[in-house]
Amino acid sequence: SMIRAPFPGRVGLRNVSTGTYATVGTPLVSLVQTDPLKLDIDVPDKYARQLREKQPLKFVLNHPDTSIEANISALSPSLDANSRVLKARAFISNPNQSLPAGGFGTVYLSLASIPNAVVVPSQALIPEIRGHRLVLYKSGKAVSQEVVPGLRVDSLVQIVEGIQAGDTVLTTGILQA
Repeated sequence: SMIRAPFPGRVGLRNVSTGTYATVGTPLVSLVQTDPLKLDIDVPDKYARQLREKQPLKFVLNHPDTSIEANISALSPSLDANSRVLKARAFISNPNQSLPAGGFGTVYLSLASIPNAVVVPSQALIPEIRGHRLVLYKSGKAVSQEVVPGLRVDSLVQIVEGIQAGDTVLTTGILQA
């Protein structure tokens, strides 16, 4: 007799050999749906309010340089009580099965856009007891300038007050006497 699955996919390794007695509930083989693939995302709670369905994202696999674009299709209604993350899901088209099911990668979400933002490398920002400062290069001299930082991404910090576009910011050797 033939066993049919309710969806197309790829069959994995057999769990039983020919002639083995199998009872109800004995797993014979695994079947994995490969197109589309579900992309499950854990988003830290500090970004949870900025997510919405149909929001675009970019997924990059950790091994081959593969970048895939998708949209969030569903969001969990609440944060996970233990990990404090919001679960989100997207579907990725995988018609030629080039992406492995169960793989890991990095998801990039654009949460906000700030046109004409002034940003500096994060290593240039000097934290102090009462705020932050940068060291600027003006007229051949190093000048300390108090600033108000904004958002941080990777290795950049937005500066919302204290400098303007075009100012020269020192990034190395700034704490030397």
